[in-house]
Amino acid sequence: MSKFLTRLGLLCLAMSGYLFDSYDFLLFSFSSFLIYSALTSKGFNERFFSYFFFGYLLIPFLNISEYRGVVGIDTLAIYCVVQFLFLMIVFAFETKERRFGSGVEYTSTSMTELLYLVHMSIVYLAVAYVYTAIGPIVIRQDLRFNIPPTIEYVIKSGLVLPLFWVYFDRKKIDIKNAVYKFLVPIIPSLLIGSRGTFMIVLVAIFISLYMFGALGPSVVRNRYGWFYNNSKKIAIAGLMLALFALYSGFYLRRDGVDLITAEDAINEYGFVSDGVAVKAILPLYMGLRETVGLTHRIIEDDIENLTETPLFYSELLTFLPGHQVAPGIVLAVDIYRAQGADEKYSLTPGIVGGIYLDYKYLFFPIIAGFALLLIVLFNMGVGNMKWRLIYVLTLVQFFHLYHRGFMKLEYFVPYVVLSAYFITLVYFEIKEKRNGNV
Repeated sequence: MSKFLTRLGLLCLAMSGYLFDSYDFLLFSFSSFLIYSALTSKGFNERFFSYFFFGYLLIPFLNISEYRGVVGIDTLAIYCVVQFLFLMIVFAFETKERRFGSGVEYTSTSMTELLYLVHMSIVYLAVAYVYTAIGPIVIRQDLRFNIPPTIEYVIKSGLVLPLFWVYFDRKKIDIKNAVYKFLVPIIPSLLIGSRGTFMIVLVAIFISLYMFGALGPSVVRNRYGWFYNNSKKIAIAGLMLALFALYSGFYLRRDGVDLITAEDAINEYGFVSDGVAVKAILPLYMGLRETVGLTHRIIEDDIENLTETPLFYSELLTFLPGHQVAPGIVLAVDIYRAQGADEKYSLTPGIVGGIYLDYKYLFFPIIAGFALLLIVLFNMGVGNMKWRLIYVLTLVQFFHLYHRGFMKLEYFVPYVVLSAYFITLVYFEIKEKRNGNV
């Protein structure tokens, strides 16, 4: 009862902040509600999304710079309502079961191992082609816009595989196998400048390992004892790797060959301070601020999509090779009237702004639908490995969609890759059992 009353009190404070037109009071009171929910919730999804929304609210909504303008209280209130609605759906429908059953029908075979080897060879050949034909993107990340969509899909096609191995690898994982099966598939995305995708997949791997750990100590010791015996060291290494991707990518992700410094960004965008705290959050702040700043502009100016095709899913209609006009580019032209600008210039409005362009305030039920879908998949995965994998994969794609705001074909490619691996796994395990090899 005390937890409920505390949450209710924090929500009342947030509402009073909006009623009295106090932007900072609304921001910090609702952020307090989110972090309190994260610390006191028992449900996995409620706790996880409370942390996620806390970071996505507190950092980018700080009006500490001129980057993307000053965000108003109405836009902040809309985000608070969206996040609160999402959490209420999670709380209402998430299963109360705390222990995950195994539900393992199949484990990896020699053919899935061979498929993986061939697949990774193709991925790294695609990376070699990009570096040969386009240039060293890891140090010239403005070149990433020149990568053909088909090649990019091939390079990112292996991102789902670490999640597959968590649940369906029969081998005991040591440091050698961890590098081969967890790091090798995701490094290519970092090599082509997809630092956000790289970081999200790292988070998904840790979520998968956490959910696998809930199977019980005996199962964990048999297959993933090395991970759990060194969990703190691995968590620290994963955090350091994610921070390296975030910060190095931020200072490299610029046109030309010159690197940008923290002081350059602070001076260019008129930050209120150049202290250590601002420099510490600068890459994350700049990445998230674009979405909320653009959403504020879209809602305040009531910008709408004037093309015939809804921007929210327009990329799904232009997946064939050739000229493709991304919705982010159309948005840039619409907002800034840059008709003669280079098409490489693209904007990321986030899910609220992306849906508003086509459907106005229908983003409330649409986002609620995504929340319900995730909880249904999570509940189905409590006793079944396959559905647990689908849940984690869908969770990753929701992160992408929440940040970018537009549906992309690349969100669906992992499901195709996963299907190919699972069909191979099922077919050849049955065949091996019939031959008496398993």
